[in-house]
Amino acid sequence: MRRSMRHARQVCGRDSVSAARRCKPASHRSAMRIALSRTHRLGSVLLSEFRGRTLYGHQGAANAVDPGKLSLVAVAVILFLSVSCSPTPPSAPPPETPQRPADNSVSTSEPADAQAMLDLGPFQIPLADNPGYLGFAACRECHAERVAECETTPHFQTCRYPTTDRMPRRFFSANPADRTFVVPGTSIRFEMNYTDGQFTQTASQGTPPLGSQTTSTIDLVYGAKNTSDEVYLSWHPDGQMRELPVGWVDAHQAWGAAGFDRLGGGDFGRELTVRCFECHNTWFQHVPGTLGTYTPGHLLAGVTCERCHGPAQEHVQFHRDHPTAVDTRGIVYPGGLSRDRLLDVCLQCHSNAIRHRGPALSFRPGDDLSDHYRYVHPKFEEDDHVADQISDLKESACFLHSDMTCVTCHDPHRTSQPAQQLSYREICLQCHAAPACQQHAEIPQPVSGRCTDCHMRKYVKINVNFDLESDSYVPPLERSKHRIAVDPIGTQEVLLEWYEAQGDSASAARAETLREEILAYWLDQASQIAASGRHLGAIAAVREALRIAPQHAAARARLQEYIEMRRKWDDLWTVAEHARRDGRLPAARDAFEQIIAINPLDALAYGRLGTIHYQQGDVDRAVELWQKCGQLNPDEQYGVSMQAWAALQRGDPQRAAQLYAVANEIEPFNSKLNTLWAQALIASGNLDQARQRLEVALQSDPRNLDAGRLIVATLLRMGRTQAAVEFAENCVRLTEHKDIDDLMTLAEVYLQLERRAEARQAAQRALSIAVIQRLGVAQEIRQWMASTLASP
Repeated sequence: MRRSMRHARQVCGRDSVSAARRCKPASHRSAMRIALSRTHRLGSVLLSEFRGRTLYGHQGAANAVDPGKLSLVAVAVILFLSVSCSPTPPSAPPPETPQRPADNSVSTSEPADAQAMLDLGPFQIPLADNPGYLGFAACRECHAERVAECETTPHFQTCRYPTTDRMPRRFFSANPADRTFVVPGTSIRFEMNYTDGQFTQTASQGTPPLGSQTTSTIDLVYGAKNTSDEVYLSWHPDGQMRELPVGWVDAHQAWGAAGFDRLGGGDFGRELTVRCFECHNTWFQHVPGTLGTYTPGHLLAGVTCERCHGPAQEHVQFHRDHPTAVDTRGIVYPGGLSRDRLLDVCLQCHSNAIRHRGPALSFRPGDDLSDHYRYVHPKFEEDDHVADQISDLKESACFLHSDMTCVTCHDPHRTSQPAQQLSYREICLQCHAAPACQQHAEIPQPVSGRCTDCHMRKYVKINVNFDLESDSYVPPLERSKHRIAVDPIGTQEVLLEWYEAQGDSASAARAETLREEILAYWLDQASQIAASGRHLGAIAAVREALRIAPQHAAARARLQEYIEMRRKWDDLWTVAEHARRDGRLPAARDAFEQIIAINPLDALAYGRLGTIHYQQGDVDRAVELWQKCGQLNPDEQYGVSMQAWAALQRGDPQRAAQLYAVANEIEPFNSKLNTLWAQALIASGNLDQARQRLEVALQSDPRNLDAGRLIVATLLRMGRTQAAVEFAENCVRLTEHKDIDDLMTLAEVYLQLERRAEARQAAQRALSIAVIQRLGVAQEIRQWMASTLASP
């Protein structure tokens, strides 16, 4: 600040139009110097994604801001402004009887008291306007029968309000043991209750009265139907949505915990990611720049009509105004879309299209999904983020040699019913003659028509899993393989079921042979998978064996072995992340090395370990490990973004910019990554490209103060002072008019625009702070004001 004002005095002298023009280069340099020096501290903020399981235990980073720090010279992690979590329950409980508000409607303007519930601070973030979603009550006016059908579907129920008729009976048990889940091997326990019309989950840790206890309301429920699982969400008054650790696993009639940070505290919940919330709901307002904060009063819960047909406001208004009109307007009929666009309507949730390219809920039926999301391609099924049926389906000859889509076999308007009210076998026979099946003549006639059981067998999808008190890594349901193909194991399972039911000795012998063959296959698969370090995949393979032989002793022992290895891996990740964030580098390094020893395919562990080596001065080893991270998982940007950052620190901004471009392809619309990329572009002299990156950064997170400061400096250097003023004002608001540098930058911008009164006001505010905090700077501000703002 002293240097910038001294240079301003030298260049500008007294106030005049020409003097203001002469002051311009000084403003450029001072603003850019301040912005770059502060943004330099961003350093490794991209590395702070929390390694843990997201909803249902998914693997991968959850993009949470890490409050830790790196012990590097001149590098500290920026702590971005965030909405804090409050344990205070909402003052008004949700209605007890309806599964959602009676009409599931949503207003297009914020309810009077909703914004008061959401403390955004002095800087109000621009939120997306409702583009015309009305709720399915508006659809019912003309399509009552169809809406009544849809209300019973899993899609409509995939997110709902907790109601007494739908919640597990154990919530209402008089026996506390029925309502309690104890995490094995820990002092952590959870108690579920229904009191005074409100469902709650209370987390306790330690032994009373010394232990801690936190109670959270259950405000929403994930779970398509009562035959799989329920996950409970708590919506805090500040707008933060948290996934609570314990849910209900219906298949086992037991409480189960999805993966959570056992070294954490409070309710042990985690913020609900935007992509997760998108796939379970029709419309909501997300607060940009937050992981999981949403405004109350705007939720259309569940996947309802408008999620597949688009916002209905225009359509409804037209037909209300023209009740006799026979043509349809203002709505999308997915059946009239091209094959690819029709698939995209389903794939917005039933695929691994999980990386945003723009704001939440920007996709509309008829759009190209890839314009809105980037697909990731996990190598192994246990790493899938969703069911991802499309990856398998697209490998099927049936798909490749026909025009089939999801709705060829599935009617989204009905519960568990195939399309066209035909059986799945009848759908198959529309294209395939029964004799074409090579096994048709050899399979007993009563089971010869079970096409999907043989060619789309049920399997254990382990990416979704819970820990029960009696078992660990338990999937809540089985899924159907969508790679339609000859599947010997599927055929053998169909035959095993048949022979077991016959009752004669010959059939029993044949059943036993089939059982041994299937069992041997799955145990061999488990051994191969475990040998590579994929213990979660090995658990899935052993569970396939146990479906066939539930009491098989060797399989049970193998399952326990893999569970222990996987638990050790999970626990080490928790220890490593806490040590890393606390700056305990030796402990973190040791934990990450153990993780890699257990699973040599763990890409992010190599990346984290590389960062620790860099912090400890071993640059060559760090780069080697970061490269290994990218080689093992091309969908993980951690390693490449760290290489970019290191190149920027070494004074090679061109190389850094190239690497940041690669990282951005992997993870678009990341505010912090785009800010760092812009810094490299600025250092390379590419100001216009830097401006574009900073605009993306601020669209993703309007409260990214570093991006705001950089774009002010960039626009000033480009001579676009008028464009810079809005961003400079935003920076001042973000810092609550308390940052001297931001205030003085704004004063200089105002001065260039000859807005002298506002320049004086900003400088006077800076002076009032400096008098208390930085006396030396206060004198500089006085001199600057005297030399540049004095009356002619």
